[in-house]
Amino acid sequence: MIHKLHRRNALTSLLAVALIAGLAGTYAVQAESKPDEAKQEKPKAERPALLAVDFYADWCGFCAQMKDSRAEVRERHGDDPVLFLTFDHSNRESKQPEFHAALLGLDEIWDEHGGKTGRMLLIDPESKEIVKVLTHEHDTNAMSQAIAANLPE
Repeated sequence: MIHKLHRRNALTSLLAVALIAGLAGTYAVQAESKPDEAKQEKPKAERPALLAVDFYADWCGFCAQMKDSRAEVRERHGDDPVLFLTFDHSNRESKQPEFHAALLGLDEIWDEHGGKTGRMLLIDPESKEIVKVLTHEHDTNAMSQAIAANLPE
């Protein structure tokens, strides 16, 4: 009987060692796979193909006329590679719109259009050239078509 008890204890000990070794091996495999996961490339941020810069002020009548069209165009093209920006001139003393323009490399555009309101400029982000000027005379569909026409196929 003692012989059977020793055999059972030895067998139990052997199973315990095998179980621990198996768990350690599983952990080691998982631990080794984590660095591989970290090495996977993260997707790079998509760059905009077009800038749509709204020159706006709350005191501007043409801006008020364009309000619904601007909102609809932003919604229609929300998933397109268009960066919608607003240079808000409501506070005529604020330098913030000018600082934004300078930060984006739009100094020359600011020199020509800074302080003017009631317009949305469509700008090529690479060349910094204006490709279209949209005003209160453009309805929502015309604005949307102008944006679509200046996006890559």
